[in-house]
Amino acid sequence: MINAKEKEEIDNLVKRFKLNNDMEAFETLYKKTSREIATFLKYAGADEFTIDDVLSTTFMLVYQKAKHKVKCKDCYFWIFKDSKIYIIQL
Repeated sequence: MINAKEKEEIDNLVKRFKLNNDMEAFETLYKKTSREIATFLKYAGADEFTIDDVLSTTFMLVYQKAKHKVKCKDCYFWIFKDSKIYIIQL
């Protein structure tokens, strides 16, 4: 589970990416959140192909939506929710 400090750091990474199109922030965001999403997927019984598919789709959505979202109260939850929505569609 992620703590409050890590959630704040994720929020800041999303803001940096949104405001400055900072690709380094996006890469760091991917590294920090993809591990937890992948762990959740493995626990749910997903195979490696499905995990890769969900991660790529989730972060494609994050990339597109982050620029248009006005305010993100809890970006970690928003990212994780998008990945779970995509899992349900599989």
